[in-house]
Amino acid sequence: MSLLALRLRRAKFVTVQFRYPTINGSFSDNADALRRFLQDQSGEVHLVAHSLGGLLVREVLRCYPDAFKGRIVTLGTPHQGSAVATVLARRRFLSWILGNSGLALVHPPAGNACAAGFGVIAGNRPMGVGMLLCKLARPHDGTVSLVESRYSAMTAYAVFPANHMGLLFSKAVSEAVISFIRTGQLK
Repeated sequence: MSLLALRLRRAKFVTVQFRYPTINGSFSDNADALRRFLQDQSGEVHLVAHSLGGLLVREVLRCYPDAFKGRIVTLGTPHQGSAVATVLARRRFLSWILGNSGLALVHPPAGNACAAGFGVIAGNRPMGVGMLLCKLARPHDGTVSLVESRYSAMTAYAVFPANHMGLLFSKAVSEAVISFIRTGQLK
């Protein structure tokens, strides 16, 4: 997320990255750590999350609905659950890849709306390791299908020509994130 953070700083935003242990940390412990992290921030706070991080943000909203008031943008998050993660979870010799937090990719948290706005960005460039594990519904980003990326509480949705990891490097995606934080619109 470093390049995206740099682009946000160039757009005059202060950025702070939240890191969490997906392999050893439980999903609920990571959500609680994110809640505490948010409590330590001052001023208006907006969240940008990639993949599993978007589900972690939703878990914070579910468990602590008053913990956050800013806008949220998720990139490549499987809000409807992940076919790739489901395959990994079923294969004992591959399930370790998901770690303790990754099972949320199979069963995402219940939906909660964000009053300030919830933007969802997905990719449609089919290149990624997920294609080796299962047949993804088309279109997809190589890991997450567009069907999986939709969220019932989203207030904006956009698709970009990028694969799952490429969403983090795309200048157009960065510009859409900046637009959403400023206006609530994904432009």
